[in-house]
Formats: sequence, C-alpha cells, structure tokens
Amino acid sequence: MMIKAQGFISTREFGSAVTVLKSLDTKPLLRDNTDMLSVLGETHFYNGDATSACATLQRVSYRHTLSLLSL
Repeated sequence: MMIKAQGFISTREFGSAVTVLKSLDTKPLLRDNTDMLSVLGETHFYNGDATSACATLQRVSYRHTLSLLSL
C-alpha cells in the first residue's frame, strides 16, 4: 500500500495518496510509524490542506520525542 501511495504522489494525485496513507494509519503496526506519518503530513500539505499537514507533523514530532525519552 505504501508503494501505491508513493505512485499517487509521483503522479501528483495527492488526494488519492492521502486516502491510501490514512488507511495505513488505521493498521495497528503502522499507527504511529513516524516515516509513514511524515509522508502523510507532506502529502496533506501538497494537497493544500495545511491544517491537517500541521496536525500530522505535530504527531510525528510528539512520537519522535517519546521515542527519544524511552532511551
């Protein structure tokens, strides 16, 4: 599915890419995956949704901070 999302991004079909990435975000193993969330945030931005982009990228920052604190 991530490859499918990357394909949509490369063809500038950002709305479709957001849909695919959001479906991945519901999977337990990928729920808090910072790499996937970063791509989702960037895709929201490219799709013109700055509010969702900011919220998603803040989630990435929060998850990254938690992972550093656990060290």
